[in-house]
Amino acid sequence: MNNFIVAPSSRNNLDYLLNSSFDYILIGVDDFCITPAFRLDIDNIIKLASSTSKKIIVSINKMIHNKDLVKLEDILIKINNSLVDKVIFYDLGVLNIAKRINFNKDLIISLEHLNASTMTNDFYYKNGVNYSLITSDITKDEINDIARDSKMNIIVSVFGYLAIFYSRRYLISNYLDYHNIKKEDDIYYIKHDLDYYLIKEEKEGSVIFSKREINLVNDYKSLENIAYYLIDGSFISDDDFLCVLDEFLNNKNKGNVYRAFFDKKTVYKIRDENK
Repeated sequence: MNNFIVAPSSRNNLDYLLNSSFDYILIGVDDFCITPAFRLDIDNIIKLASSTSKKIIVSINKMIHNKDLVKLEDILIKINNSLVDKVIFYDLGVLNIAKRINFNKDLIISLEHLNASTMTNDFYYKNGVNYSLITSDITKDEINDIARDSKMNIIVSVFGYLAIFYSRRYLISNYLDYHNIKKEDDIYYIKHDLDYYLIKEEKEGSVIFSKREINLVNDYKSLENIAYYLIDGSFISDDDFLCVLDEFLNNKNKGNVYRAFFDKKTVYKIRDENK
């Protein structure tokens, strides 16, 4: 057994994972997540969980609105009575409903930029959350400090595009409408300096992703006390993603990888008003 959680890039890669040595598979719930990109409706996910020895984890990580609450509760009740192993969530409405229905599955909180300290993670742990998908905005040393000092079980993203911004607004459509440009796709790119950032618009809003996929294949073993490592194949071709899985599974080093803030602190400098 290995401690990788893998989000497949496609149905083809899902079929591969079901016959691989990876034990944990992450799938998004249709209409209730912004990541990963590969999703199924909850009934099909539950059917899958009952037909495989793999541990199935589902993602319900979008902003929840009043109109979503009835269906959300129905989804959580279905999961509660299924063989689904864990649930990743973003909105605290998920946690509140889970408490009310005596939810018996592990909960993984994923707040992108906010769960960046020991005290934050301990707060959620005391409130019934079992795991934390830690922010990628902090360094290896900071991750190790939190994993050592917090009671929370820590999960780290070690491969994949990182969601750096999420809005319920339809940013692509609004921009194109304003400039009277025909919308031809749900994925575009934003240029900043010399870098291009993928932006994806869908029914649940718009998400801007990192300029490259993070890849900690050379570094993740330097982390300590980590429960699981997340590998997300979203926006990666099937063939390339199979290569990525092979590299992690067989500890292959790779050059020219993007590590985000893993070895580089975020430094904030107060602006000098006199300049």
